[in-house]
Amino acid sequence: MTLRLAIISGLLHPSYGGPPSVVRTHFEALKAHVDITVFGCAPKGGEAELTALFPNANIFPETWPRRWFRGAGLRHALNEFSDQYDVFHAHMLWDHSTWATWRVAKKVGKPFVVTPHGSLSAIWRTRAPHKRLYSWLVLGGLLRDVSALHAVNKAEADAFRAQGFEGRIAVIPNGLPMAEFERPNNPEVAWQQWPVIKGRRVMLYLGRLWWQKGLNILPKAWKEAKLDDSWILLLTGPDYRGYQKKLEANINALGLESRIIITGSVGEEIKASLLAASECLILPSYSEGFSMALIEAMAAGLPCIFTKECHFTELSMHGGGWEIPLEKGVLVETLRMVCRRSPAENKISGERGRELGYSKYTTEYIGKELLGLYQSLLKNS
Repeated sequence: MTLRLAIISGLLHPSYGGPPSVVRTHFEALKAHVDITVFGCAPKGGEAELTALFPNANIFPETWPRRWFRGAGLRHALNEFSDQYDVFHAHMLWDHSTWATWRVAKKVGKPFVVTPHGSLSAIWRTRAPHKRLYSWLVLGGLLRDVSALHAVNKAEADAFRAQGFEGRIAVIPNGLPMAEFERPNNPEVAWQQWPVIKGRRVMLYLGRLWWQKGLNILPKAWKEAKLDDSWILLLTGPDYRGYQKKLEANINALGLESRIIITGSVGEEIKASLLAASECLILPSYSEGFSMALIEAMAAGLPCIFTKECHFTELSMHGGGWEIPLEKGVLVETLRMVCRRSPAENKISGERGRELGYSKYTTEYIGKELLGLYQSLLKNS
């Protein structure tokens, strides 16, 4: 009998960056083996896009309080159709959708899996007053009832334990379809949209435009590195909480308008073309669960500069990039070192990363691991 799975996430629209990418990855990895229904929220005007990404999904409009990513009618729908699913898998931790899934799964006695997306990976993430209150009122009970927490790497699993979680942890990484690692490079679309990058050596940042991704220090580091004019930095991703205006002001104050381009959020085709047009990816993040940007760069054959807070030492050890401490001075020196290398040298490093990704970070591998987790939970329930 085919396993029936409900995937639930308040952050489902691509504009929210990494978490929706992981939901999409899980959906694609499992849809050939599991009967899946997606429940989620849509920002105003985003319903059609989500329905196209997740056929037969139950999409609910975001409503107050929006910071809780609450979908109007989502909990009611989960209640109404709860007997149609064998396993409930919620994404994120502090959101209404996860709370609603917990209440429904507990009511019907079905396995309940949570992917926190780094929500417990750093102590500072839990210190905000509203999160302290939520932890006291809700989170303790939720974590006692969860059937398994899904960690994307050992560092996140260790963080769960440090926070006092004693239940089951499944460590399953993020990934992309094997076909993405075999995609031919085609920079033409990116060159047409941003002619200034054609013939230049491109350093690409890919992710939310937000200070916690290291964008508060990257422009200054780019200036202090004093790179030659052959290099240009592209910042690609959706604006988060209005930070783009502050970022633009910082870039202008540094006199880097011609050396740093903010592309904003882009679709999948343009993103793939930007990766093809780039020589290296940079992610000086303060905290990551497991970055999809790094996996996408690996699939495109780009070496990566990234901080220890990205928890991907394996990529550096495999020769696919450079893991550095989160210090502006070190970032400056690493930029100088990488940008002095020839394109051929950087390409060799990128191919090493691609080899690692193809062997361990594909949706085919992830689907097998997730299915095994669900089946074991059902057997023990």
